[in-house]
Amino acid sequence: MRWYPWLRPDFEKLVASYQAGRGHHALLIQALPGMGDDALIYALSRYLLCQQPQGHKSCGHCRGCQLMQAGTHPDYYTLAPEKGKNMLGIDAVREVTEKLNEHARLGGAKVVWVTDAALLTDAAANALLKTLEEPPAETWFFLATREPERLLATLRSRCRLH
Repeated sequence: MRWYPWLRPDFEKLVASYQAGRGHHALLIQALPGMGDDALIYALSRYLLCQQPQGHKSCGHCRGCQLMQAGTHPDYYTLAPEKGKNMLGIDAVREVTEKLNEHARLGGAKVVWVTDAALLTDAAANALLKTLEEPPAETWFFLATREPERLLATLRSRCRLH
């Protein structure tokens, strides 16, 4: 995944808010295609799932970092449409929200990345909304979108726009 220099100030600001205990549990990240929102979300996820962060960075060596690098972290969930579909349905959201109510597999944080929140069906958005209203402890959501106006107003209101 490519890192862009213009992401650094936002990344450092967001990490500082998490370090200070003021990080919002749900970020709605709006970006144009190719601006690096996926890289920003991945870097934030790595930081939140790192067991030994070093300043503003993940350590790269702990079990959490190794699992993120391998793409197999058990507490990192990606919500994206299934192959051949152009919408993100309620079944996928329910599957993830059920797992969020369990203890974190590595005992730390849990992270959910919704790759394009505008593709959520109304039923899926409402199911996600219930979890955003009362998120489990140490659970962080990153919702990416190019078109935040397509999201339910109630869903947008539960997120901090970035």
